[in-house]
Amino acid sequence: MYEIKKQIIRYRIENDLTQKELADRIGTKQSAISRLENDDYNPSV
Repeated sequence: MYEIKKQIIRYRIENDLTQKELADRIGTKQSAISRLENDDYNPSV
């Protein structure tokens, strides 16, 4: 799961996107992106 978090953060930074912009692109809420990027959150896939 850590690798997915790393890739999301890397993608966002490389494309100069905010969490909100990324969320809008993939059809979710900013809070979901924030949770995914948070080290304390461990989602099931």
